[in-house]
Amino acid sequence: MANISLTMQCTRNCDFCFAVEERERSSVRDMSPEVYEQALCFLQKSGMREVRLLGGEPTLHPQFNRCVELALQKGF
Repeated sequence: MANISLTMQCTRNCDFCFAVEERERSSVRDMSPEVYEQALCFLQKSGMREVRLLGGEPTLHPQFNRCVELALQKGF
C-alpha cells in the first residue's frame, strides 16, 4: 500500500505525530490536484492496488472529496 500525504494542515497537536517536523518546515500546505493525479497515475502504472490518504489531517484538504473520488475512479 502506498501513502500519499495530501496536506500538512492539522487541528491537533499529538505527541506521537510522525509528521510534526515536516509540518513545521513545509511552506506548502496542500498537495495540488495536478501533483495528486500524477502520483495516482504513477502508482497505478506501478501496479499498486491500494493507496492511503494521509496528512496532517487529510480531510482538511480543500478538495478531499474529489481526491477520494479520483482514487476510486482509478481503481484504488
